Amino acid sequence: MLALVASCARDDGRTLRPPRADQGESVAPATTPAPQPFAVTGPWPEGDRIDARYTCSGENVSPPLSWTAGPEGTVTYAVTIDDLDTPEARHWVVANIDAATLALGEGTVPTGAVVAAVADGSARYEGPCPPEAEEHDYVVTVYAVSQVLEAQNGDDPATLRAAIEGASIAEATTEFSASR
Repeated sequence: MLALVASCARDDGRTLRPPRADQGESVAPATTPAPQPFAVTGPWPEGDRIDARYTCSGENVSPPLSWTAGPEGTVTYAVTIDDLDTPEARHWVVANIDAATLALGEGTVPTGAVVAAVADGSARYEGPCPPEAEEHDYVVTVYAVSQVLEAQNGDDPATLRAAIEGASIAEATTEFSASR
């Protein structure tokens, strides 16, 4: 019996040497890559001035935007562009962008998406247009939305935005400035 107990002992008389500096683990632990954060980019460095072509002084076309995939549960995306210096100014509110879409080309709205009305009542992009000799700051927000929203082209921007925010599961933003 004593022999059996001795054979089960933890100390078998051998000692391990510490690993050398050039030695690593013999078995690497399994890792899952961290999910990429939800982010949006425009054709300007963060916080920089937007090209005049996207403003009322230029061609007044919507800028190209791209974003990373939203979190699990994303059914659609929505995009808003707001003037931080004049919060009631809504330059663009777009909803029901298909979840497979991760970019918008310049001056485009994907099939199936809806655009809220701007100040003149039309459903379109209205480029930044601060007063003469003033510079305003703007924010682009891309929302990952958990559902297709009941909305139509020309809906009130505040109502559509409230629906977007109510169904949003994540947001990504980028800022820019514009002047005339």
